[in-house]
Amino acid sequence: MDPLSMTAAIVTFIDIANRIKFFVDRLSESRQTLKDLARHIVNELHELRVLCQRQEELHSGLPLGHDPLTTSLQNLHSELKAVLERCLKLVEPPKRSRLGMIKNMLIAWIKNPKIEAEISRLRDHVSSLHRQFAYITSMRLQNIEKCLLVDQMERRAGMHQMDRLFYRLFIDSYTSGINPPPFMDDAMDSQFLRWQTQKVVDLLSCVWAKRAFIPQDFDRVLDFKTGHCTRVLPPPPSSSEFPEASRIRLVATEVFQTIQLLDSAPSDISMLYGARQLLRLDAYLWELGLSNHAAVLNNWIITIYRRLASSHRKFTPCVSHALGNLIVFGSGTPEWLDICKSTIVMICEEVVDTHTDDVGSLCIAATMHRYASKLAEYGLHDYAIEVERQSFALQRRVRLVLAQSGEVQSGLESKEEFYWATYLEAICLGQLAQSLTATCQHPEALVSGNGAIACT
Repeated sequence: MDPLSMTAAIVTFIDIANRIKFFVDRLSESRQTLKDLARHIVNELHELRVLCQRQEELHSGLPLGHDPLTTSLQNLHSELKAVLERCLKLVEPPKRSRLGMIKNMLIAWIKNPKIEAEISRLRDHVSSLHRQFAYITSMRLQNIEKCLLVDQMERRAGMHQMDRLFYRLFIDSYTSGINPPPFMDDAMDSQFLRWQTQKVVDLLSCVWAKRAFIPQDFDRVLDFKTGHCTRVLPPPPSSSEFPEASRIRLVATEVFQTIQLLDSAPSDISMLYGARQLLRLDAYLWELGLSNHAAVLNNWIITIYRRLASSHRKFTPCVSHALGNLIVFGSGTPEWLDICKSTIVMICEEVVDTHTDDVGSLCIAATMHRYASKLAEYGLHDYAIEVERQSFALQRRVRLVLAQSGEVQSGLESKEEFYWATYLEAICLGQLAQSLTATCQHPEALVSGNGAIACT
């Protein structure tokens, strides 16, 4: 008998035994409702008998003694059948004449102590059966839990061992340049890579739930200048630079490093190398063709670094990079751009409102410009004009803050930021002029074009 059917049968037995015990108790307390209560007892015992017969029919092929629990159930079945016969003798006397009924009532009154004793014995017997059922159920549940725990531990140990073997194989083949054995085809590599990428997403969800990414020392958090935020990440491997198998092994190595980072020190994702690791892996997955996994990973990156950016402005470039990846992932599908437009604009406005005087707002402005360019590319010029104007207003505000604060003369990096802000403003005005021209707003397009020329 399989564990599930055995457990279901035991639970059903206990329920029926509980009801029998209840009716027997009522029978001993109230003799006036003797006939009705006896009928209930008979019905419940009949249900129990039908259930036991069904179990015997289902498992008639098993030899006796195959399972000690099955043997116990058969013994209980025979005992309950004996109880049923006794109850029938007590509560269903044969129909007789009035004189016979009076005689039976007299005999019943004389034998009342004996009947009470029999009811008490039945109550004790049902109570013992109930305890035995409860014990069998608890033992069965404990055995099932132990089996499940053992199977889970064995499966986890096997997967861990397979992970270590694959780690060593991928890393050695990538570092040495030696191709993997013939049985390691691209389909198997890709399937294993998808599974490991899902593990990265699960670890990020755990990090988000535990808030393990919040840094304790804000002096050691992400620290790179806004002017260089578009060049902090290496480009993803192109299709012509590496063959398919080498690119899969390269991305697998990045996935393994990310898993080790999230397992050992999840708070390091608030450091520069941690942010680079996540963003670089996201770009690699997209370049390799795992668009769904890249989109899910990118959503978690946006969620985590939005939380960090709300507390510290140095995380704004990370949000900008993740939003840029979101725009790239939506390329080729105007429907996707229309779906994510509210998300991108909402996040950009949220980050800008949080840090209005931050030079990192230039990254957000550049991201909005990229988004407006994609909208214009697919013919959504009206909405592209709206987004481009928001980007231009943000860039102009940051450039004016830099010019008025006197930071342009303080060092080379500030000068680069100022020049980069001016360059972005010119590009934004140029794109705005093209969108205005496409919507036949020629006077405004002329003004925007002149502004772009003046910036250069």
